[in-house]
Amino acid sequence: MKISELFLHVILPVILGASIYLLFRTTDLLMFHWLRSLGFWSQVLSIREIVSQIHLSNWILYSLPDGIWVYSSTYLMMMIWRKDLSFTSRIWISAPVTCAIVTEILQVTRTISGSFDFLDLEFNVLAFQLSLIIGDSKC
Repeated sequence: MKISELFLHVILPVILGASIYLLFRTTDLLMFHWLRSLGFWSQVLSIREIVSQIHLSNWILYSLPDGIWVYSSTYLMMMIWRKDLSFTSRIWISAPVTCAIVTEILQVTRTISGSFDFLDLEFNVLAFQLSLIIGDSKC
C-alpha cells in the first residue's frame, strides 16, 4: 500500500468532506455535540466565523460529502483487496456504495431520519464508479 496513494485518495478526501461538515453544516448535528463535550467548541466557532461569508451551493453542502465518503471508502477497500478480486473482496469493495444507497432508501421510507435526495444517490454512484476507474488504473 503506497502512502501517497492512501493520502491522495483516502485521507485527503475524508479531510475535505469533514471540513465541509465542520465549517458549513448546521451545528445541530451530533458531531458538534461531541466537539462540545471534548472541549473544542470555542475553536470550532472561531474557525466557522472566519469562513462565515463563504456560501456554498447545496450540492456541495449536502451531496458532495456523501460522494466523497463513498469514493474514499471504496478506494480504501480497493487498496486492501487489490491483489484478491474474489467474491468476498467485491462485497467489501461495494459495501460503501451499498450502505449509501440503502441509507437513502431507508430515508425515503422514513425508516431512518434524514431527507432522501436523488442527487445524493447520483453522487454516490458516480463516486463509486470513479473510485473503481481510478483504482483499477493503479493495479
